[in-house]
Amino acid sequence: MEYLDHPTVFAMALFFAFMIGGSIVQWIFLIRLKRLDWEIWVRAGRPTIWSDRDLIRAWPTIKFLLGKKYLFTGTRVGHRFCSFYRYPLFLGYFGTCLSVVWFLASLFLNGWPQDLQ
Repeated sequence: MEYLDHPTVFAMALFFAFMIGGSIVQWIFLIRLKRLDWEIWVRAGRPTIWSDRDLIRAWPTIKFLLGKKYLFTGTRVGHRFCSFYRYPLFLGYFGTCLSVVWFLASLFLNGWPQDLQ
Protein backbone atom coordinates (compact mmCIF):
# COMPACT_ATOMS: atom_id res chain seq x y z
CA MET A 1 0.00 0.00 0.00
CA GLU A 2 3.01 2.30 -0.31
CA TYR A 3 1.78 3.39 -3.71
CA LEU A 4 -0.98 5.53 -2.17
CA ASP A 5 1.49 8.29 -1.28
CA HIS A 6 3.22 8.19 -4.67
CA PRO A 7 2.92 11.52 -6.58
CA THR A 8 1.89 9.84 -9.84
CA VAL A 9 -0.98 7.98 -8.16
CA PHE A 10 -2.12 11.23 -6.53
CA ALA A 11 -1.96 13.05 -9.89
CA MET A 12 -3.94 10.25 -11.55
CA ALA A 13 -6.59 10.36 -8.80
CA LEU A 14 -6.85 14.13 -9.19
CA PHE A 15 -7.24 13.74 -12.96
CA PHE A 16 -10.05 11.21 -12.51
CA ALA A 17 -11.76 13.43 -9.93
CA PHE A 18 -11.69 16.47 -12.24
CA MET A 19 -12.74 14.39 -15.24
CA ILE A 20 -15.70 12.77 -13.49
CA GLY A 21 -16.81 15.95 -11.72
CA GLY A 22 -16.47 18.07 -14.86
CA SER A 23 -18.35 15.51 -16.95
CA ILE A 24 -21.24 15.36 -14.51
CA VAL A 25 -21.57 19.15 -14.41
CA GLN A 26 -21.35 19.38 -18.21
CA TRP A 27 -23.96 16.66 -18.73
CA ILE A 28 -26.35 18.39 -16.34
CA PHE A 29 -25.72 21.72 -18.07
CA LEU A 30 -26.29 20.39 -21.60
CA ILE A 31 -29.44 18.45 -20.76
CA ARG A 32 -31.03 21.26 -18.76
CA LEU A 33 -30.00 23.99 -21.24
CA LYS A 34 -31.81 22.24 -24.08
CA ARG A 35 -34.98 21.97 -21.97
CA LEU A 36 -34.77 25.42 -20.38
CA ASP A 37 -33.79 27.72 -23.26
CA TRP A 38 -33.81 26.20 -26.71
CA GLU A 39 -32.63 29.44 -28.38
CA ILE A 40 -29.39 29.58 -26.39
CA TRP A 41 -28.85 25.85 -26.98
CA VAL A 42 -29.15 26.37 -30.76
CA ARG A 43 -26.83 29.41 -30.65
CA ALA A 44 -24.29 27.31 -28.73
CA GLY A 45 -24.17 24.91 -31.68
CA ARG A 46 -26.68 22.32 -30.41
CA PRO A 47 -24.19 20.59 -28.11
CA THR A 48 -25.10 17.16 -26.79
CA ILE A 49 -23.45 14.75 -24.42
CA TRP A 50 -22.25 12.78 -27.43
CA SER A 51 -20.87 15.81 -29.31
CA ASP A 52 -18.98 17.10 -26.23
CA ARG A 53 -17.54 13.74 -25.20
CA ASP A 54 -13.89 14.81 -24.86
CA LEU A 55 -11.88 17.95 -24.11
CA ILE A 56 -11.26 18.87 -27.74
CA ARG A 57 -14.88 18.50 -28.82
CA ALA A 58 -16.15 20.31 -25.70
CA TRP A 59 -14.07 23.41 -26.47
CA PRO A 60 -16.75 25.16 -28.62
CA THR A 61 -19.23 24.96 -25.72
CA ILE A 62 -16.64 26.28 -23.25
CA LYS A 63 -15.67 29.02 -25.71
CA PHE A 64 -19.35 29.96 -26.08
CA LEU A 65 -19.61 30.43 -22.31
CA LEU A 66 -16.21 32.10 -22.06
CA GLY A 67 -17.27 34.82 -24.51
CA LYS A 68 -20.68 35.19 -22.82
CA LYS A 69 -22.36 34.76 -26.21
CA TYR A 70 -25.46 33.45 -24.45
CA LEU A 71 -26.33 37.05 -23.49
CA PHE A 72 -27.21 37.93 -27.11
CA THR A 73 -30.16 35.56 -27.37
CA GLY A 74 -32.64 33.67 -25.23
CA THR A 75 -34.44 34.61 -22.04
CA ARG A 76 -33.36 36.01 -18.69
CA VAL A 77 -33.86 32.57 -17.17
CA GLY A 78 -31.47 31.14 -19.75
CA HIS A 79 -28.94 33.89 -19.06
CA ARG A 80 -29.04 33.22 -15.32
CA PHE A 81 -28.77 29.48 -15.94
CA CYS A 82 -25.69 29.88 -18.16
CA SER A 83 -24.12 32.33 -15.72
CA PHE A 84 -24.71 29.90 -12.84
CA TYR A 85 -23.03 26.97 -14.64
CA ARG A 86 -20.28 29.05 -16.27
CA TYR A 87 -17.65 28.85 -13.52
CA PRO A 88 -18.26 25.20 -12.52
CA LEU A 89 -17.85 24.25 -16.19
CA PHE A 90 -14.62 26.26 -16.43
CA LEU A 91 -13.30 24.63 -13.27
CA GLY A 92 -14.09 21.16 -14.57
CA TYR A 93 -12.71 21.78 -18.06
CA PHE A 94 -9.51 23.65 -17.21
CA GLY A 95 -8.95 21.56 -14.07
CA THR A 96 -9.04 18.42 -16.21
CA CYS A 97 -6.63 19.97 -18.74
CA LEU A 98 -4.16 20.98 -16.03
CA SER A 99 -4.41 17.66 -14.21
CA VAL A 100 -3.56 15.80 -17.44
CA VAL A 101 -0.40 17.87 -17.75
CA TRP A 102 0.39 17.31 -14.08
CA PHE A 103 -0.15 13.55 -14.39
CA LEU A 104 2.08 13.25 -17.46
CA ALA A 105 4.80 15.37 -15.84
CA SER A 106 4.63 13.28 -12.68
CA LEU A 107 4.76 10.08 -14.69
CA PHE A 108 7.81 11.34 -16.58
CA LEU A 109 9.62 12.66 -13.49
CA ASN A 110 8.61 10.11 -10.83
CA GLY A 111 7.70 7.07 -12.88
CA TRP A 112 5.04 4.53 -12.04
CA PRO A 113 4.95 3.04 -8.50
CA GLN A 114 6.77 -0.27 -8.16
CA ASP A 115 3.80 -1.85 -6.32
CA LEU A 116 1.56 -1.39 -9.36
CA GLN A 117 3.88 -2.78 -12.03
